[in-house]
Amino acid sequence: MRAGIVRSDLGNGVYVSDIDSRSQYPYASVVHGQSRTLRKPTDDELLALVKANPLPVAITGLNTGTAVDSRLATGLSVKASRGGTFSTIPVGGTGAALKTTIAAQLNSGFASAGLPLSASVVGTNQLRVSSTRLGPDAYVEINSQGSAGFTGALNYVLGIAPGVFAAPSSKALLTALKASVYTGQRFDVGSGAISAAGVTVNTGAAINYGLLGTGGFSGFQQKVADLVAPKFVDGGDVQLSFSKGVMSKVRSPGFVFNGVTGPGLYATLDDGVTPYTYP
Repeated sequence: MRAGIVRSDLGNGVYVSDIDSRSQYPYASVVHGQSRTLRKPTDDELLALVKANPLPVAITGLNTGTAVDSRLATGLSVKASRGGTFSTIPVGGTGAALKTTIAAQLNSGFASAGLPLSASVVGTNQLRVSSTRLGPDAYVEINSQGSAGFTGALNYVLGIAPGVFAAPSSKALLTALKASVYTGQRFDVGSGAISAAGVTVNTGAAINYGLLGTGGFSGFQQKVADLVAPKFVDGGDVQLSFSKGVMSKVRSPGFVFNGVTGPGLYATLDDGVTPYTYP
């Protein structure tokens, strides 16, 4: 189970006193040392994580079709460093080429050219080119050199070179992270929500600065999850607290604190997103 405070007005938080401490040994089956104070993390605490996490960067084509005409394409002209030169990555076909096929061709070409880039299809059939580097070395730039028709079909806005020098502020990323993690009286610290948190700068160019580069439950995601919703080893005392005890009272719609009524706690399974239920 993961449990976390979802209200910002609970001050120092809520001590879950009915879960065994290290000095209590009533049942051999109970995990000891789990009693703790749950509180909602401050902006400063979340901001510290954001600042410590290097930024990936990507450019996303605005074309939303499943395929584009690649017959006239000589390739995609791209570079992966500010001072580097453009490389044309071969792309071709005999007619309308699926974006997934194009992404595979690009990834093969990136690997052959030794470029730290990755292509994927995201959103509504949009072809994204991402830097696989993080931090100061994260960079990707696309132009129409040698392949104007093809690049135009993918609808990349050209002449924009995203890199760390153009990155949004940490506070903007904090706002994006909070919007992804907290929704009303719930939280979502699953890998999907946190990896989706990011800021698109220059919306015409669809340049996105995210908080994660490669997906998966990374160290950064783990730190956010543990800060927002610490994990409890499921067992009898945890289940009783959730169903009848301290957690039950705080998560109740009728929970009152300082004259404000509403749930103060939310719980999920270990995945951080599926609502916890018991029995």
